[in-house]
Amino acid sequence: ILLIKENNEIITKKSLVKDKLIIELREGSKILEDQLKLMDEKYLELRTKLDWAREIGATKVRKAEKVASELRLKYTLATNSLTGLDKLPLPDIYKTNSNHSYHDLNLLDRSLETAGSVTSIQSNKTNVNSQQSKHNYHKSNSVKSIKTAEPTMEHVMEKLRVQLGTKREWTNEKLRKLA
Repeated sequence: ILLIKENNEIITKKSLVKDKLIIELREGSKILEDQLKLMDEKYLELRTKLDWAREIGATKVRKAEKVASELRLKYTLATNSLTGLDKLPLPDIYKTNSNHSYHDLNLLDRSLETAGSVTSIQSNKTNVNSQQSKHNYHKSNSVKSIKTAEPTMEHVMEKLRVQLGTKREWTNEKLRKLA
């Protein structure tokens, strides 16, 4: 009988240990299940945001392509050119000492400020002495800003116009009327 009681106690202890292990495993599985549900929710939320960002990005790209196409067409019509912008070589917009002297750069800056008024460019050519007196002021402002800042679209277009040797036929007002 003692042997049976000892075996019974050993079996009872083993079953209690196994019951505790089963309880811990069930609690662990509940925790893992909750974490998995949370991860699924976060995944779905992230996927929804990603899909939304793709759709918004695609619509922005389509709009930008449409605007670029319209601007190319307007440029082609404005310049009476059959080649379009794609065939036009781009000038080196960051280089200030290429083929133009400092006075050419100064004239370019002034022509941009006056929106293409031909009389101001002609008066600037005759007043070289006044340009030299203002040389330090313009050098400190315009040359630094060209080197450090990204050039504006007007600046690039003006360089293209000067490089091609064409007249400024279109002002900002005429271009706005086209739009």
